[in-house]
Amino acid sequence: MRNSAQRKPSRYLAVYLQKRQSEARPGELPSLEELERDYMNYVLEITNNDPVATAEILDVSPAHMFRRMKKIDVWI
Repeated sequence: MRNSAQRKPSRYLAVYLQKRQSEARPGELPSLEELERDYMNYVLEITNNDPVATAEILDVSPAHMFRRMKKIDVWI
C-alpha cells in the first residue's frame, strides 16, 4: 500500500460519484454506510469480484476489506 502522501484520487471514485450524483434525488442524501457499500460493490463489479484487486484499488489490506464487507453486508 502507498503512504498517504502518495495517494491520488481514484478515477473509479470520480466515475462512481458522477454516476451517483446523476441518480440522486433532490434533498435526499445517502448515509456514509450506503455510500461505502455502493462504492465497494461498484469496485467489485469493475474487478470481476476479485477481492484482492478491489482492496488494492481501495488502498486497504484484503483483511481490512473483508472485515468492512462483513460489517456493511457486502458479499461476492
